[in-house]
Amino acid sequence: MSEEKKNLKGRKGDLFYYRWVKTGKKKPVQRIRRGKEEVYFQEILEKVYFEEKDVKAFSLEKYGQPLPRTHGNVTILDNYFLDYWGHFLGTGGTTAFAHLLRFCYGDKEYCYPELGLIEAKMNVSRPTLRGYLDKLEEHGFLVRFWVQNPSKKNLDESAIYKIRRTIPFLSQELIEQLLSFSKLHIRVPVLT
Repeated sequence: MSEEKKNLKGRKGDLFYYRWVKTGKKKPVQRIRRGKEEVYFQEILEKVYFEEKDVKAFSLEKYGQPLPRTHGNVTILDNYFLDYWGHFLGTGGTTAFAHLLRFCYGDKEYCYPELGLIEAKMNVSRPTLRGYLDKLEEHGFLVRFWVQNPSKKNLDESAIYKIRRTIPFLSQELIEQLLSFSKLHIRVPVLT
C-alpha cells in the first residue's frame, strides 16, 4: 500500500498556490457614497501561481537585518494563554500582559513599568490600559502594589507589579463559559 503524498496543509490531493500581484494598472469603479455617485480607481491585481516546492522553499529570513538572538531579549507566551485566556482577557489584556512580562526578565517576578510607554506602544489611553490591568488582576495574572516614598513626604510613585510567572488552567466555570461561547466543539485541557 503506497502512501499518497500530502500537500502543505497536511491533506491528500493537490492544491494550487498563488499570490495576488499588482499589475500597475487601475480600472474605474463607480459607487454611491453619501447619496452621490462617484468614481474611484481600483488597483488591478492578477494571480501568480507557484509550485508547491517553491512555496516550501520560500523564506522571509533573507529580507531585512535580523535581530541577534540573545538570552533575555525574548518574551515567551504559552499557547494555552493565547488560545484560552485570550478569550477572557481580550486582545488588549493579552497584549498588556505581554508588555508587563517583558519587563520581568530572568527570574524577576515584578516590574515597575512606565505606563505611558505601554500606552504609546499599544496606542491606547490611560483609562483603557487601566481597564486591561484590572482584568489581568481580576484573573490573577498580576497584583499591583501602590508605592509611597517617605523620603519625598510620602509622595506616590509608580506601582510595583507582581507578575504571574506560570499560566493557570481555566477554572471549571470559565471552561463552561468558553464552551457556551464556542460554536465549535473544542477540547479545553484541564488539570484533573
